[in-house]
This record gives sequence, structure tokens and C-alpha cells, in this order.
Amino acid sequence: MDALDTPEVYDTVVLSFQLLLVLCGTQLYQDFESSTHQDAGRNHMHSILEELFQDAAHADSDNSKKAEMDTRNLRMFYASSRDSNSQSSFRDPPTQVRVWTPHSVLETCLKWQIRRPKAPEHSIAHYYFIMAQSAVAVRGREMRSPDGMYESPLVVHAAAPNLSPMAESGVSPEGSFSNGQGGDIQNTGQRHNVIFDATKGVLTLSSSIILLPFRLMSLVYGALVHGKGQRDRRLNTAMTKRFNSTAYGRTKDVLWLSDSILADLGSCFVLLLANNNRRRTNPFRTRLQTLVDNRWDHGFESMNLPDLPIIESSKSISSPKCNGVLDTRDQANELTVNFELLFEAFGRTLHTEVGALLLYTLIQASPSFAESLVVRSDLDTLVLPLCRTLYFASQSNAYMAKDFSSHRNSLGSTILDIRSCPFRSQSQLYVIIILLLVFSQDPSFGRDAFRRINVATVIWYKERHLKHINLGSVLFLTLLRSLMFNLQRLQDPFLLSNTCAILMNLAPSVANMHEYAAMRLISVTISVMKRHAKLKASSQNENSEEEDITTPLGMYSEVANNLLSIITDCLSPRMIEGNLHVIYSLVYHQADFTKIFKDKTLYSSKKTDRLLSITQTAALLIQEESARSAPRALKVLEVKMDVLKSAAEKKKKKGRSDDFNYTYEEDSDPETFFVPYVWEVIVCVVTSSTIEWEKNEIRAFALLEPMDDPSQQLPPEEASVSVSNSSFEGGGEDLV
Repeated sequence: MDALDTPEVYDTVVLSFQLLLVLCGTQLYQDFESSTHQDAGRNHMHSILEELFQDAAHADSDNSKKAEMDTRNLRMFYASSRDSNSQSSFRDPPTQVRVWTPHSVLETCLKWQIRRPKAPEHSIAHYYFIMAQSAVAVRGREMRSPDGMYESPLVVHAAAPNLSPMAESGVSPEGSFSNGQGGDIQNTGQRHNVIFDATKGVLTLSSSIILLPFRLMSLVYGALVHGKGQRDRRLNTAMTKRFNSTAYGRTKDVLWLSDSILADLGSCFVLLLANNNRRRTNPFRTRLQTLVDNRWDHGFESMNLPDLPIIESSKSISSPKCNGVLDTRDQANELTVNFELLFEAFGRTLHTEVGALLLYTLIQASPSFAESLVVRSDLDTLVLPLCRTLYFASQSNAYMAKDFSSHRNSLGSTILDIRSCPFRSQSQLYVIIILLLVFSQDPSFGRDAFRRINVATVIWYKERHLKHINLGSVLFLTLLRSLMFNLQRLQDPFLLSNTCAILMNLAPSVANMHEYAAMRLISVTISVMKRHAKLKASSQNENSEEEDITTPLGMYSEVANNLLSIITDCLSPRMIEGNLHVIYSLVYHQADFTKIFKDKTLYSSKKTDRLLSITQTAALLIQEESARSAPRALKVLEVKMDVLKSAAEKKKKKGRSDDFNYTYEEDSDPETFFVPYVWEVIVCVVTSSTIEWEKNEIRAFALLEPMDDPSQQLPPEEASVSVSNSSFEGGGEDLV
């Protein structure tokens, strides 16, 4: 029997972790200072935990009776992380004294990440989960993609739901929502009271009266108040004004739908422990460095082998030899976990901020885990969830300009309100782009993405039904969409430079690009070059601005030159045979390229000569064969490939070598970004509906400016002009 199958035990462990986060939350209410800039005193949060570890170890060594008592108290905690195949129970007498150590905490939390123990029925955690689902279903206005998850960044599934055959085929079930018990909560489409109906549904499912989570229902109104119905307009306006005038409006909270809140709290705890105090002694990060795959050292779990006895001896034992090689590893101090199961678990949670942060932390802290990812040929399991989140974070129709007016900062300039964006935080986009950059910096990733990894269907992609497309094409479509969204709306230099770096890393491996991805690559390149030409023509000091990536001219110049380099790589003699769709797209847009390249001062001949030569040659070949359709034109290009290769050889230039790539290097003081971001995820995502934080007193991360301050709001006519100028109506065709 698993200890966590008991509702009381599950709720106790959940409340214990919430209490730990609250105790560590003292870091929230003071100006954050990384360990790099601290004095000799240790980080306050880590001093509490380290004393706890030291006291437990001291009690274990000095007082066996006290240690035995501590072991009994913690036995259920450790039993919850045991393998399901184990025949032992948490009620069995302990065979070995186990204390609260960094090793045991990390091992247990990582196993929870793999297993994701669900909240048992009649537990408080289960009631919260059902109530959150009921509230969303009753509201009935949040759109779900065919993969079963919501498109809005304000309603997030902690783990990807199991897809039904209907969902896998690309058909989205409408009007129903899973209640976590195999049934569906039907949405009748009628007008409902969210609090009344959701509460009634929970009390119907429960066998006892529970304390109603008013914090959860306040969050529901804040997250789901943005509707299009005319009848609820006055209520929505009143609730929005009230929501923004309170502490709730100081952050952008998420309605977190989690069937295993224990696994999420454990992951957050690991993130706090591993990212704090990195420049000093951090036993948790030190232990993560020893993380190894237990499949090779401890056998496969699927074999159902019995647990081997623990042999303790004071005598020295000679180290074993394997194939004549001495094994000098200290296996007793290694943190072991099944990498295969951990990899699959990330595939279900990587679309969330918690999953992305935890994967980044393990990659940076554990060399063995990072190496295990490099040799895998199924990285689509991790890449596709990241692409999905990036895709919905870049959709222009989610721009909620009417919900929140533009406002001014202390300097009087109009700033971007994060509540008007289709994502919760820009930090979320940073982590996604960093992970994709880490994947792309290995040359084998690009080759596998275009040649070996094929996706049957991309069910969350809306603009076109993508079937039998390689992973590299999906990456290009998603990154191009994000690139245009950044240029036209965010204008974030960090996102822009790293997105271009990913595309440049993939460029030497581009082959068999999907026809839609090839057309989007060319059309986006033309759009960026046109805008670049206009900005350069109107710039008074173009040389300095074009080199500064923080200016609009510098951004468009950087993107245009990088996209041209990518196209040039696709047309190299070595790669041209596998990029027929790129050549056809160039012929299709030949007139635009010819017009832009008339100005010789925009781009160097190294980037334009080969493109123009191959485009003209391909256009002549198609014209000679009178190929008036795309299939016939592609057939002509395939037959006449020798002619195209000779044209590419004539314009062959000495460019960058194939082994050149962009790599990610962590900042010298990463705590300044990751620790505040981890706290932001804890406060605004995982515990947003369960813990009432003093948001007006938070100082660890930046809060949103209050929207009810008259001095910060724009006049109605000026606000409407600002929104109109920043909308996507004028350049909507440039977005994927």
C-alpha cells in the first residue's frame, strides 16, 4: 500500500510543503541579493534549511533512540517515493536509518516528478482540483486546443492530459471537461454563477463539508473575467476594476489545474534549493552534480527483481572491476534516478514554467543528465511542448488591448502591460528560448530534427493542418512566428538574438523542409527586408543605429541578415538538393527579391549573389518546361538539379564553416534572474489559488503597477491611439 493513497497522509504532506515554502518566503519580502554580492553571512533561507539538516544528522549519530523516532515520523514520506513494485510497506520496520538529507529530499521530489502521485478521493487537494476544473467548465469561454489543454496562459494544466483517439486525430471535444475521475463535466452553454455552480459541484462530489477556498474563487474571477458576452459586460468591468485595485492585480496569476499538487510543490522546492546560494556551499546543487541513471547500476525496474539486502561492514572492501577497469565512483553518495522515466515525465510537464525551469536546472547542474539528452534521437518529446507554449505565446489574436488600457511608467513613457500579452511572463519565454538554444548547439540535433524525427501531426497548430512534417520544420515555423511577434510587439533584444542563434545553428542541417515552412521562411524574410529598408531610409544616423540591436533598425537589420544567411546555407552545393521547396519559394517571390536587391547598400554581395543566381536559373528552367503548377515545377527542379548545382558552385563563397555554432553560456551571476523568477512561479502559478501571499510587500521580483492610479492611465483618446498603433492589423500577413 502506498502511503499517499491515504487522503490524510497526502494532505499532510502537501500542507508540510506549503509550510516549508512559507517559511522560506521570508526571502520574498526583502530586496534580493545573490550570494555573489553577499557578505560573509550565509543566505537566510539556506541557513534555516542547513541547520535542519545538521540537526537531523547530529541527532542520528548521537542519539539512536531519537534517530529511530525521527525515522518513524519520516517513514511515510520516504515510502511515498518507493517503487510501486516493491513488496515492502511503510508500516514495515526500517532496515536502515534514514534522515532528512539533501540526497533524500532530492531523490523523493524527483521520483514524485516521475510518478506524479494523484490526490486521492476525499482529500482536500482533490477537492481543490475538482473545484478549479468545475469553475473553468462552468465559465465555458476558455478555448481548448485539440491536445486537451487550454490556449490561454491564465489556465494551465500542470501535466498534459492523456489524449483520446478523437483528440489525437485533431478533433477537439467541445462542451465537456474531464473531472479527473474518468467522467466529464458538461457545459450546457447557459449562463451560470461561477462560485455557486462550482461550489455546488464540489459539495455534490464530496462526502463532507469542507472549508471553501475563497482564494481560489477570487482567482477564478481574475483569470476568467475576460469574456466576449454582452450580458456579462457590466459584471466583467466591475470585477476587473475591483481585481486590479487590490493586491491580486499586482501579479498575473494563473489558474493551476493540477491532479498532483504534491509533485508540483516538490519541484518548486527543488528549484528553490538548487538555485539559491550557488556561489557558496549548496549541498543540494552539489548532490545534483552526482545524479546518475540507475538503470545501469541497479537493474531495470520492469524485471521486478527483489530488493537486494543492504550490507554494512566496517571492513574495507576492494572496489569492483568491470571489464578490467576500476570503478572508482562513490556509489553510496550518488543520487540515482531512472533517466528514461524522468525524460518521459518532462514530456508531460515541459509546457509549464515549472517543468521548463526544472529541466534547465538539471541540465546545468547534472553533467550526466545533460549528456543523456545529447545522445537521444527522440528529443521531439521535449521540443514539441516547448514549441506549443511558444506558439500560443506569439498569437496576435490573443492581444487583449481592450481589457487593460496602456499606461505610463514613472518616466512618463508608455510601457507594455504584461496583462495585455498572450503569455504570463517574458521570463517564461526566456527559459524556453534558452532550452531550445541548448538543444540546437549540438550539431546532431539539427541533423536528427530534419532527417530522422518526423511528426505525424501537429494538433495544436491552427493556421494549417500539418501532417508528416519533420521536427526541424516545426521549429522553423514556431521560431519565425515568435520572431515576428517580437519585432512587431515586444522588441526584446535578448529574445531576438537568441532566436536568431537557434535558427543559425539549425541552418547547416536544413533538408527536406516542409513546403509550408519554406514558404513562410521566404515570406518572412521579404517582410523583414522591406521594413529594414524603410527604417534605414528614414534613419539619420544609420550606421550607429544599425549596429545597436536595441533599436528598431538594429533589430530588423540583425534579423534580415541572419535570415539571408540561412537561405544562402540552404542553397549551398552540399545542401541544395534537399531544399527544392526553398528554391520554389524563391522563384515564387522572385520579383520581391529583385526589387529589394536593387539597393546595393543594404546587403553584401556575398549574401545576394548566390540567391539571385539560383533563383534566376530555376525560374528559367521552370519557364522552359512550361510548368504552371507547383508539383510540375518541383519535378522540373528535381530533374534539372545538375544545372542548379553548377549555378551554386559558380557563386560559391568562403563563408562560415559547418562546425561554427552559437552556444549558451550561463551568466556569471545567474541567481539574479532565476531566484526571483522561481519565486514568481511559486507565487503566481503553483500556489496562486492556495496560499495568500502579501503581494503588496513582495520585493524579490517586480510587481505590476496598480492600474487604478489615475496618474498612470492614459486619456481615452490617447490610449486608443496607442493601442491602434501597436496592433497587428497592419502587418497581420507577416505572422504565421
